[in-house]
Amino acid sequence: PIGYGIVGVILAGLLGAIFSSIDSMLHSAATLFAIDFYKPIRQRFSPKKEDTEELQAGRFFLLAFSFLVTILTLLFTDPNSKGNFFIE
Repeated sequence: PIGYGIVGVILAGLLGAIFSSIDSMLHSAATLFAIDFYKPIRQRFSPKKEDTEELQAGRFFLLAFSFLVTILTLLFTDPNSKGNFFIE
């Protein structure tokens, strides 16, 4: 099959770009939560600062946020829609 190899390379590049964008957004959301919300609340109750606690809070937020977004996507997205998934 001549021509299928280049399609695979282009598809791999496209999927890599999509996964990279999603990973960057999730990492930014976890960092913003840990620094802007968790850290001030934690310092108010306990002045001793632990970086591992902030890291764990960011990871927990990432899991909870991903679960919430997945549930909302399943509830509000029509799988039979002809529109673009990313635009919707």
